[in-house]
Amino acid sequence: MKRLFFVLLLISFVFAQPYYQVYLVRANDSNITNMLYDDNSTSYTDNSIENPDASLRICALEEEDLLDKYISIVYAASTDKEQLEIVHAPVQITDVSPTLCAEVPIDFSSFKTWYPSVPYVVVSDDRDLTTYTRWKLSRRRGWFVGDYGIIATQNLTHVNVNVTNATDDLNNTIIPDVDFLVIGLMKEDGTATDTEISSINDSVDLSLDGFTGAFSIIINGLPDRDVLPPYVEIFTPEDGSTYETTNIPFNFLIVDDEGVQLCWYVLDGRTTPLPDCDVSYILQVEGGTHTLTLFASDFDGNIGSDRVSFTVLVPSGPTGGGRYGGFPPIPPSPPRRFITIIPENIFIILEYPNPGEEGFIIQSTSVNATNLTCFVESDFSEYTTVVLDSTEIMENNTIEGNIIVDMPPKVALDYSGTGEGLLQCVGNDINNTDLIYSASANVYLSILKPELVVLDDSVEGYIGEESFGTITVRNIGSADAINVSAESTGPYSPIASVEEVPITIPAGESAEIKYRLTLPSDLYPDDYKVEIAVYEHGRQMDKGVLTVNAVTRPFEKPEEKDLLWTLLILLIGLLIAIWVFIKKIKKNKKFFWEKYGDSIKYSGAVLIITVIVWFIVFTALGG
Repeated sequence: MKRLFFVLLLISFVFAQPYYQVYLVRANDSNITNMLYDDNSTSYTDNSIENPDASLRICALEEEDLLDKYISIVYAASTDKEQLEIVHAPVQITDVSPTLCAEVPIDFSSFKTWYPSVPYVVVSDDRDLTTYTRWKLSRRRGWFVGDYGIIATQNLTHVNVNVTNATDDLNNTIIPDVDFLVIGLMKEDGTATDTEISSINDSVDLSLDGFTGAFSIIINGLPDRDVLPPYVEIFTPEDGSTYETTNIPFNFLIVDDEGVQLCWYVLDGRTTPLPDCDVSYILQVEGGTHTLTLFASDFDGNIGSDRVSFTVLVPSGPTGGGRYGGFPPIPPSPPRRFITIIPENIFIILEYPNPGEEGFIIQSTSVNATNLTCFVESDFSEYTTVVLDSTEIMENNTIEGNIIVDMPPKVALDYSGTGEGLLQCVGNDINNTDLIYSASANVYLSILKPELVVLDDSVEGYIGEESFGTITVRNIGSADAINVSAESTGPYSPIASVEEVPITIPAGESAEIKYRLTLPSDLYPDDYKVEIAVYEHGRQMDKGVLTVNAVTRPFEKPEEKDLLWTLLILLIGLLIAIWVFIKKIKKNKKFFWEKYGDSIKYSGAVLIITVIVWFIVFTALGG
């Protein structure tokens, strides 16, 4: 018989930082779910899960503890090379919500296991799972429901075990088509003496290895009788650590195969019951050194515990100042919680320049809390206000809240952050003021703002002259521009100065910026580039280039009709002069011709030649 050292017990696990909380949840609402065989099916391998649309919800203390990690769900085998039987390809986490949680889709149809079994979540830095940490699920965190019977006979230090009578969640008999069934023997101290991989209705002979005390038979990690206490570990506060805040995150892990009945803590000698053993809290303490012990008992009366000591240095200023402002970071609340923020994802739209706001509801399922306050931790926290209609909430009641994001116009225009934030609401237990409940939700901010674009253009201008023109600016953003201004910039800005700017440009529309073109008389003919910058609330949005082609004005030819009119007027004048001249001649022909005849002949010839030349020249120019 193959002898393997069987390691299936939580007491033998090495839990190291980072710290994770893991749950199986329904994909549609993130509520904890248990996996069930479909009726009359034999295994997960034939897509026979009754509720396969499920995810793994995993939360951590820091984003880097989740981002890019590889996640898989496995079940334990033995400590040789098959210590973990991987039955699903690892899934990489590529996105982490502000609540420091990720929901990983898992194809449970390929998960070959028995009912019930010990599911584990494996977290690794690489796809091959070379190194990893294991985090155990439980009945309260997601389970594989079912049962089976055990027939066992002991002969001295050997035990013959036969697993039979497998049933589904409806107690119907099934025959799982899965050979991987781990059977082992465990001593009261939690160590295994022998293990064997078997199947249903196949007997295995296991050795107690000389042990004569009480022992348990382990099937897929579950004992036939509960002899072990719950596993209890406090992650924060860390043992021996020092804090500079009086609000201390209280993160822990309590797991028991058969279920945890009660849990409580003792802080400096004062006992306080915890309303739930699967969520995280905040402890409100005074300065000094403190001792904290966490206890948990199962339904068989077994009690487990963990103890830490820590020191608090009372800060000189306001307390807190951790990741969430007034309170230190804690992992987000699990799907089952006492104070719940609804919805878990809050979307706020800020339409420039107006504030953005969105309402939410705080629901208490089973606790009474007072001094309730909420705040948003984000890169826009400075401009965020959370208003509640009450600072007290009773069990099974709700109160309303409202998140208001009011950014000055210039801040909204300049904002280029992630738009992601975390809403955290905290309140004291009404009976135990040192215990603080916490709930959180994701906040996503979208800012609708204008985006102005100046279209490049060109224009021709005459040196020594002045003219006007326009250049187009478009608002391609998602909100109206309400305070637009513009100016010409660059070394040649004086030749194209901005004259008139539309103050408002609606989203999706265009407008014209009017400019004055002034070209000095000593300007050299060339292309000159002038930048036209446009602003919204004093913030530059864009620059466009106006290319000015400076040219000299050419000699303008007279138009043909103007030449004809000029010629007609001259001819009329000439005819009038001739007519006057003729009338003079008639009065004294002899005297006139004797005295002026020769001069008139020569003058007339010159006049005729001048008119002919003038006509030819101006006709040519007009043509």
